[in-house]
Amino acid sequence: MCKQERKEEQASERMRILRMLQEGKITPEEAAKLLEALGKTAGAPQESAGRSPAWWRGKHLRIHVEEKGSKGKVDLKVPMAVVAAGGKLGSLIPGGIKVGGQKINLSELLDGLSEAEGDLVSVDEEEGDKVRIWIE
Repeated sequence: MCKQERKEEQASERMRILRMLQEGKITPEEAAKLLEALGKTAGAPQESAGRSPAWWRGKHLRIHVEEKGSKGKVDLKVPMAVVAAGGKLGSLIPGGIKVGGQKINLSELLDGLSEAEGDLVSVDEEEGDKVRIWIE
């Protein structure tokens, strides 16, 4: 099997894991373990200029949203392994991922998150609505 075929097979496996997560067949923690195991079979991670691409192991992306006057509240905890896998899968999309017409390099975005401290997003509106996003 050539290098490109292995890469495509691993991408297919990642998609299968993310699909199972989306369908509720596995938990985010189980998905993180599967994705980490899949990454280990791909070989040792390469070092980047700063931290290792695996800086996110054991970390979570937290998203907390409160709306005043509503019982609606979001408190989401996503393993960074799942976030990172999604970033890697984004490279398989022809033309890349675009936001507002601008192409986004998800690898660079994830590398940038490795250096982030405190809240990534913190919104506290006068009306009482709150949004907070951070990595723990």
